Parts: sequence; structure tokens; C-alpha cells
Amino acid sequence: MSAPPRIYSSSPPRFPPPHSLHTSSIPFSSLNFGNSPPLHRLPPPSSNSTTATTSASAPTNAMEPLVPPKYPKYLDSSSYAELVQRQYELRLAAYSSDKHRESADATPILVNSAVRNPKVKSSGQPFHLSLDNADKLEDLDLKLPTAWNPNDKGHCVELSSDNRRLKYVGVGKDDTDAASVRANFPMRPQCGIFYFEVEIVSKGRDGYIGIGFCWQSNLLNRLPGWDDHSWGYHGDDGHSFCSSGNGKPYGPKFGTGDTIGCGVNFQDMSAFYTKNGVDLGTAFQGLQGASLYPCVGFRTPGEQVEVNFGEREFKFDIEHYVKVRERGKEDFTMVQATNTLARMQEAKGKLLADISNIPITESAISRGAGDSISTPSKAAPPSTPASTSKPSSPAPPPRLNSIDDMESSKILHEVVLSYMVHHGFSDSAKTFAKDISESRKTDSMALLKDSSMDTDPIDLIRDEQDIQQRQEIRHALMAGDVDKAINLCEEHYPSVLDDNDMLMFKLECHKFIELMRQYAEQQGFHPKLARSCSSSTKSAIDTYVPAREGMDLDDVPVPQQRGYKRRRSIHEEEDSVDSLSNNDDDEEDDDSEDDEEDSLDGLLGTAMTYGQQLQQNYGRDERPEVQSTLVETFSLIAYRDPFQSPVAHVLDDLRRDELVNQLNSAILVSRNLPGMPRLEHMYKQTQVAIQELLFSGNGKAAMMDLRKDVL
Repeated sequence: MSAPPRIYSSSPPRFPPPHSLHTSSIPFSSLNFGNSPPLHRLPPPSSNSTTATTSASAPTNAMEPLVPPKYPKYLDSSSYAELVQRQYELRLAAYSSDKHRESADATPILVNSAVRNPKVKSSGQPFHLSLDNADKLEDLDLKLPTAWNPNDKGHCVELSSDNRRLKYVGVGKDDTDAASVRANFPMRPQCGIFYFEVEIVSKGRDGYIGIGFCWQSNLLNRLPGWDDHSWGYHGDDGHSFCSSGNGKPYGPKFGTGDTIGCGVNFQDMSAFYTKNGVDLGTAFQGLQGASLYPCVGFRTPGEQVEVNFGEREFKFDIEHYVKVRERGKEDFTMVQATNTLARMQEAKGKLLADISNIPITESAISRGAGDSISTPSKAAPPSTPASTSKPSSPAPPPRLNSIDDMESSKILHEVVLSYMVHHGFSDSAKTFAKDISESRKTDSMALLKDSSMDTDPIDLIRDEQDIQQRQEIRHALMAGDVDKAINLCEEHYPSVLDDNDMLMFKLECHKFIELMRQYAEQQGFHPKLARSCSSSTKSAIDTYVPAREGMDLDDVPVPQQRGYKRRRSIHEEEDSVDSLSNNDDDEEDDDSEDDEEDSLDGLLGTAMTYGQQLQQNYGRDERPEVQSTLVETFSLIAYRDPFQSPVAHVLDDLRRDELVNQLNSAILVSRNLPGMPRLEHMYKQTQVAIQELLFSGNGKAAMMDLRKDVL
């Protein structure tokens, strides 16, 4: 039905427009939304208001319980899911830290206190945050609609106890009796696409039901779509209304028993509807505003609806719809969604084309991401895990057709080559450099001989011995042999650990982790079968002090110190004790039939002794990073099966990767070389740019997957 003319008792009310994607806004970092997780439901009000009063998106109480994030299933692999998971981890870490400070005293951190600091294992996706972006993410409000807001509705509408079912109880004589209800939270652009469904329980007398969305500032005595910044699809005539009282033919009428779905695509700012699981196509384009609230309006008695914001299965296969959008190449088997998929692929192709047209200069690549971008906490770009395996030799470079092509190719080849050299892949680097050199000679003869092409890529591999030494250190750490890695580093790069006490501290903590890994695997807790002590960790477990079960680190006798001049004396002490234990090799061979339980006690005793020395050296260090690392490290000993504990993530191979990359970067910096290859700078700069766009509510960024779309 068409809307009646708008009548104001005086001048029209003026409301400040909500944040728009196309205008500047208050930075998210300046706002405080409390510690409530996404989808935290508001408590039922004491009474239902009959006017649009307060909004549910107001800041929530900081005392709300901290629970894991929940969201509709179709968002599982979205940027939104990664954002809320990382936000939860940040808030949980802050909560755990606060609780620890409340209970801390002047004594060193003990193993038993480690259980106060649970850790959530990351989702595993490559989402690395700078410190600035971590602060922004922690303050970002990402809560999604979960129900209708009983404090944000028009007159004559009743809500069920769970605030999901609505019933119009007015007289419905004319259009002045219309009433709408808004959801408790807005749809978030970070979702990329947000979708919800409304079941028509009863169309009432005339079925004047409107389903859509609007700004928070809209009054709620009108049907959706009749006013500015409001959009709706009406059941009595099947028309769509876009901020106007005059509707346009759009889809079929709907009534009792029908389910109407509404989806907002924040990439191209469009909206579509579905009826009983069938896509009706695009209804609106050029939507404005980042804070769009789902809403439903009524006009005649008996009208009743129930909303589904994702707590149960949808009629429409939105999950498949989103997966197809992410893959971009799979044929969509649902005939009714073919046109929608084509629009999405076209928009995504245009977005990638815009990115590809941005010129890349050598100076820009050299600048990279700058010092403001933090080192990734898990892994570098996907092609480079810090593992012992070498990358396969790349295919020969393609033939070039112009001088510009040669210039661009030169930059890209050097970026890739420097990446291989940085991570110590010497054989692959030499093969690739040789291929580049031969290709350039051929291309230079075919084109104009350009003096800028005189540099031989093989010259970029300056020090093959250095590459091999760093690779040997890498192999040792990835095999779990921390002592060997430290010895090699002190032999070839003696100043690195002297100048970086925090890195040495992390290596010493990691040795304790490797000891606990060895102990757990010997017990058979690891998915792999228990194995005997490997040579890679033998130097760490040759000596042990028998320990009784259930003892604290303080119960273990501490070896007499010998006047260490550095705190990394733990490693030096182990070397000296190992030399004494070697004299007893024959006796140990005679005792080879000792019970396995005694062996396990020995492994645990070794870990306890080493951990006691580690705590004695660092337990009173007031640096927050040191204290949190000690708590996390010593937590392993508090669980019978550390692989199934809340701190199991410290045993993950990704933790080895992280330490390998940090040590490798420190070595390179000590030799006046870049601590990060240019390729990683480019990767992380792109990642940070996408994060900034996500935090600002850019729907296009939510559709980008850096690994799938760019790499």
C-alpha cells in the first residue's frame, strides 16, 4: 500500500545521521562499548515501552559476563567471525590479566597460579594485529541482531517473552495506526552480507505487513520504506518501498505461512529478499548508512510474525550462497540465485581490477609496512611457514614483451628472491636466481638493451654460508633441540643473544615447553604413539632429578649457581651438568630394564628442575611480557594431558615457527640486513589496510580474503 502524506505537529524533527561509509566519523578507538561479547542478549525490561525511546546499541555494562562469541552459521568463514574471535581472545586475555593482578603478591609466580590464566586457542586464520589495531578491535562493537528491542517499538505491538514474536493489537483504522519495531542491534558491515528471515504467523485482517530495515533515527509509527533512510517490502501488494511513500512492483504478495528473508550486501550496498527459500532478486541499491537495523511494521489487527536471526536453520540456503561468493568459481546449483551470483562475481572482479591497477614502485616496496606493523604472532605469509622443508623450485619466469614489463618483473623477482634468502632456502634461491639471470639475458637481447638490467640476480645471494648457518639453526629449533640452536647461534652470531635478552628468555621458556612435550608424548597423550627420547632433545634430558608427583616447582632442589654473568646461564649450566652425566653412561646401560614409570618420573624431574631454575632467574622480573610468558609456560605442568589443556596452543608447531622467525630476524638485523623480507612487508601492509577498512565498517573489505583473492 502507498504511504499517506507525512503530517508533523510542528517542524519535522531533525536527527543526526548515523555513521556513513562515505563520510568521516568518530574513530572507533575513541568509543567504549564495554566487555560484552557479540550477540550478548539484553535482559528483558521491566515493562514494555510504547514509544521509541532508547536504543539497544548503547554501550553495555562492563560487568556483563564474558562468553565466547556466537553468530549465524553462514558467517563461520567470514571476516566477521575472525574479528569477533580475536576480539574475544583480547578481552579474555585482559580479563585474565586483571584477575591475576588482583590475586598476585610479592612472591614469584608458581605453577599452581598458572591455572588462573586460561588461554583460548586461536581460530588459526592469518589475522595479525598491530598494537593500534588491537586496541581498536577490543573497543569495536560487533554485536549482531538477536531479537526485537522491546524498548524500541511503536505503539500497539506486543512482544513474546523471548522478544522474537510480534503481534499487532491496535485498532488499525487508518495509516496513523501503523507501528514498527526495530531489532536490538544493527546489521554489521563486517559481515559482508547479513541475512534474516521473518515468518508470517498470521496476516491478520488485511496483511499490511512490511519487512525491511532502517536507521536508528527513524520514528516507528510508519511502515518500513515510507520515510527517508527506511526500506521495506510489503505483503499486501508485493511492492518495495525505498525512502518513499510510492512503492514499486517487486515481488509476489505474502501472507500467513510464508517466510520472507531479507539480505543486505554491504559490498555493493544493495538488498535482496527471498520468499519461502526462493531468491526474489535485488530490491534496493545505493543503500546509505552503516547502522542499518532490521525492522518490521504492522497496520491491521491480528498481524503476527516471528523472526529468525540465525538461531535456527533458514528456509533460504544462505550458507551456500555465501560460500559461492567466497569461492567465486563454483556453479551455483540454485536456479533462482543465478542472477545474484553474477552480480557478486562482477562486483568482486571490479574490486580486484581496481586493486591491480594501483602502480607498484620499487621505492614503495622498499618502504613496506613500516615499523608500526607488528611481527605476526603465528605465521608469515601462507607460502612461508618456518619449517624444515624447502619450497619447490619455482617455474621459470615468463617471457616479457616490453621494457615496462621487464621493470615490473625485475622488482617482483627480486622480492621473491629476497624472501627465499631471508628464510634460508639457499638451494631454491640459487635455482631461481639462475633462471632469472638466463631469462633476463634472453629478454634483453630481444628488446632494447637496458642498462638497468645489468645486475645479475645471483649477486643478490651475497653470503651462502650465512644462509646455510641460519638454516641449520632453523632445523634445530623446528626439531625441538633448543640447546643446539643456542649453541649454533652463539658460535656463528655471538652478539645476537647478548643484545636481546627477551629473545633468550623466550628460548629458555621454549626449552621447558619441549621438555613437557617430551614427557607428555612418552606418556602416550599425544595422538602419535609414544616414542623414546630422540637425539634432537637428548641434550635437554640427559640429566634429571627424581621428583615426586604433585610437587610444586618450589619443592625441587635448585642446583647451586656458579656465579653466572648472564641470565642465559641456564643453558650454560645444562651443558656443564651434561658433561658429568656422560660419565655414567655405562651405569645407565646396565639399568636399561628400569620401569617405564621411573623414566617418566625422570623426565618430569628434569622439567621441574629446569623450570625451578628458570623461575628463580626470571620470577621477579616485573616486565608484563615476562610474567605472562612464565604463567603460560608453567601452566603445562598443571595438567595431566597438556595436549588437551587450555594451554595446548603452546605445544603447537606454530609456536616453533614464531620463535624461528624471531631468531632469524634478530640474526639478520645484527648483520645490518632487513629483519623482514619485502614480500612480508607488502603482505602485512595489505592486511593492515584491510583491517582498517573493516574497523571503519567498509563492506567491500569484508568480502576480501587476502589468501584466496590476492595470493
